[in-house]
Amino acid sequence: MEIEDSNKYGKLVDERLSKFETIIGSRLPEDYREYLLTHNGGKPTPCDFVISEKEGSDSLHVVYGIHNGPSYANLEEVNAVYSKRIPDSLITIADDPFGNAICICINGENLGKVFFWDHELESEDEEEPSYDNVSLLAASFSEFLGKLYEHIDPNESKVDEVLRTDNVQALKQLLEGGYDIEKTNDYDRTLIEEAAIKGNNEMIRLLFESGASLRNALSFAEKNAQFFDDHKTTVNLLKELQCKV
Repeated sequence: MEIEDSNKYGKLVDERLSKFETIIGSRLPEDYREYLLTHNGGKPTPCDFVISEKEGSDSLHVVYGIHNGPSYANLEEVNAVYSKRIPDSLITIADDPFGNAICICINGENLGKVFFWDHELESEDEEEPSYDNVSLLAASFSEFLGKLYEHIDPNESKVDEVLRTDNVQALKQLLEGGYDIEKTNDYDRTLIEEAAIKGNNEMIRLLFESGASLRNALSFAEKNAQFFDDHKTTVNLLKELQCKV
């Protein structure tokens, strides 16, 4: 397993970790604590996990850290937002791309266990948060990491594989082989629009230089940039390319 963007916003020092533990009133589970001190956020790769047989699988978006980086990746700020929305025994430690949370239990009989919190089944405003919309993922943070895998659709097309792996060289070969650069997928999106959604600037440049129309690429990138700072460079690139059209 690799951790992308390990310590991207700086390493975590014991004093700041202890301050957070004082705020939540509990010492964090040791394996998760060690992860924060080693990586302070980031994203494990592979990053897919099974919620349950009924609910299927999902993917990690980002693991939060304790730092002065953007609020969406900040453990302190995210938990301040979720404090009245999840059970008191849980804190949110990561999210998926759809607004759901991955939580860890910090006290009680479920100490150290990792759960999936489904925002679509969240308690009403007047109700106390419960475990009704929570599913057990693993008995510990280490076990959760060990269960992560890379989901590959057995019917995945070559184009989808290129996008999933961010393989620019494979994209070049695809274009050299005569692939229709304006072909749309089942979501009516072209390759350059999909590259914009993923924030792959190198692919965007290659496709634009190969004659691809920008279509709604900028709009897709701007939507993602509202939530993810690293997509702002993609917005800037597409604005620059739009000026060349």
